[in-house]
Amino acid sequence: MESNDLKNCLASRNAWGNSLLPENSIGAYSNLESSIGETIENDSVAIKIDTALSKINEIASKCSMEKIILAKNESMIQMRLRRATECDAESILKLVQGLALYKKASREVSVTAAIYRRDGDGDGDGDEEDRSPLFHCILVEAVTTTKSTEHGLEDKCSIKVIGMGFWYLGYSLVAGKYLYLEDLFIEHEYRGCGCGKGLMYSLAYIALNLSCNRFLWQALKWNTPAFGFTITFDDFAIRSRQNCAFTL
Repeated sequence: MESNDLKNCLASRNAWGNSLLPENSIGAYSNLESSIGETIENDSVAIKIDTALSKINEIASKCSMEKIILAKNESMIQMRLRRATECDAESILKLVQGLALYKKASREVSVTAAIYRRDGDGDGDGDEEDRSPLFHCILVEAVTTTKSTEHGLEDKCSIKVIGMGFWYLGYSLVAGKYLYLEDLFIEHEYRGCGCGKGLMYSLAYIALNLSCNRFLWQALKWNTPAFGFTITFDDFAIRSRQNCAFTL
């Protein structure tokens, strides 16, 4: 997707209305639409990512993914996006293993949580403070708030990491800087709630704020559900490419 297409995609209420919010809350996107194309004035990539996610979460918090009434307790589940840090290495590995299991490629996972901490978007210590992370990861959290109406019990809140968008910045000889989505994964029981769409459009918004000219990923045609999900984005151009790699 090219930069201008990203802006048009994000500015479309129809596109956004199908992602995080129900139709009756589409108007809440006006705040985000007004900020499309603006550059976040900070040299730190991490700060730019956090600022973009903050805007998105502010809008997403105005509705719930699902509302469940159980007996006398009322539970509300909301989606929240945040930038992963080195403390999330174990959660990232668990999601990667879940994705590999789905692809029937569990034996191919050779990376460890320690490697994610070393290479990822952590704060760094000592001489590593100025290093550039080799990857970034946006986590999707399900925040469940249960309100008890019996005996005056206090509300309970639990947070579970349910998905991720694993990405990094690259550079094209002809197009310049781009954001490449290595993998997207949402746990099975949370699919169909808009988490994947919300994550995709959020990454597109981050790509804009990082001055990327393209947002790239690849969809495997044999993975029918994933490929079907990808082609729902009419704004996105899909091209078939053959991957080649050396195993070192």
